[in-house]
Amino acid sequence: MKQGASTLFVGIRTLTAGTMLIQAGRLLVLLVLSRCLPPSEFGILSLATAIVGFSSFFVDAGVSNVFYREEVTDEAARSSLFWLNIVLGVAMCCLIVVVSPMIAGYYDIPALKPVLNLTSLSLIFTALAAQHRVHLRRMMRFDQLIRIDAVSFGVNAAVTLIGAWYGAGVFAMVAGTVLGNMVATMGYLLAGGKAWLPRCQFSYVAIKPHLGFGMYQMGERLSNFLAERADVFIIGKVLGPGPLGLYDVLKQLLSRTESIVNPIVSQATLPVMARKHHNLLFVKVIYLKSLELSNTLNITVYGLVICMPTAFLSVVAGPQWAGETAVLIFLAAYYIIHASFNPVGSLLLAKGRADLGFWWNIAMLLLTPPIVWAGTKGGTVGVALALVGMFVCLAPFLFLFLIRPLSGARWAEYLRTLFRPLLMVLVCGAAAFVVSTAFPLPPLAALLLFTVLYLPAIWWWLGRYNRNIFRLLRKTVSGGNK
Repeated sequence: MKQGASTLFVGIRTLTAGTMLIQAGRLLVLLVLSRCLPPSEFGILSLATAIVGFSSFFVDAGVSNVFYREEVTDEAARSSLFWLNIVLGVAMCCLIVVVSPMIAGYYDIPALKPVLNLTSLSLIFTALAAQHRVHLRRMMRFDQLIRIDAVSFGVNAAVTLIGAWYGAGVFAMVAGTVLGNMVATMGYLLAGGKAWLPRCQFSYVAIKPHLGFGMYQMGERLSNFLAERADVFIIGKVLGPGPLGLYDVLKQLLSRTESIVNPIVSQATLPVMARKHHNLLFVKVIYLKSLELSNTLNITVYGLVICMPTAFLSVVAGPQWAGETAVLIFLAAYYIIHASFNPVGSLLLAKGRADLGFWWNIAMLLLTPPIVWAGTKGGTVGVALALVGMFVCLAPFLFLFLIRPLSGARWAEYLRTLFRPLLMVLVCGAAAFVVSTAFPLPPLAALLLFTVLYLPAIWWWLGRYNRNIFRLLRKTVSGGNK
């Protein structure tokens, strides 16, 4: 038992470390491209990937996650679901090719048509690899997963950067994405195919019991996706590809922190809460500690961006983005709140209440589009500000309907996990800002000086007022086994 747990923790650490390196590599590629390509190219790709991403939910139909359940061992069902994925993938790819002229006409972006047609090829690769990827995860073959992802990213980055160098523009990013997905699919098929190969058979009777589960999964994930990407669809229509590109690149830059920090914390805390989910006090303690840890890490990074927006944009994104400081500040504030919402997913899964998550996502889907549409009257700044306002107003409802019933936490305890890190960043950031801006320095030097002052101040503050964070961080990085 101990050996199995040790293997699991080692695998999680390997996957976590590899994911962090890949995310860092993606960020580096994005920074290079932001200096080579105009914002409108990013806007076109953002729309195309959002549309194809929407279609991918119908390709999977939620059925690949069926194989996380141990009782699904019927070979006829597994093979039938595999071929169902293939049929849906080809069908959705063909559908996008047929409707791409109409979509391009709706957005008044002629270049969107060929980009959509090429990007839609990824749907076929997604269908081919869906079940084999899930099989590798279920078998906890994290080393194989991370190697496949690393090679796929390497191909994607190489093709994209070489294409951008030779002036391919948005098609460089499209080619990198499609070829990267193709390589990943080959890796999943080769690795997963050693353990399981589909049979040449299809039986609707065999898969019928699993379709209900798949539809529920698809509905939950689809509603969450549409709520998260509503700003892309609306900005692309109302403001056009240029403003959308500026907005989306800044979102991608900022979202990297949350996409690294929160999954690591969730991987360590979800199994712990799930094992003792009947003990409400235990769940509350673990949830609040994990929330404060993730908030501390996220707010530290976003606080740096808010304190030094001009220098950050000039150094990280390039001079063409220097006029977007207001959007950057509001988006950083949005991600502070968004990142504090995210850990509730682990709480829902640990308590077995994914149904509550589904209804929360539906509510978000109904609220987000009209609020984003209203925000477009103020441009991308208005959209970012509207999102901040919406999430601030939603925080009490998230607590009342999800957090308090599932964990028993009090409102003051919940707010403390957010305001303690905010106070820390406010004090340390203000002190570092006063010193670093007292000298007339170029952007890079100003940002470096601020960072050199800011991070040690954060470390000192945590050591003096919140030493528990260091212990939580060590436990999380070690997989929770210490």
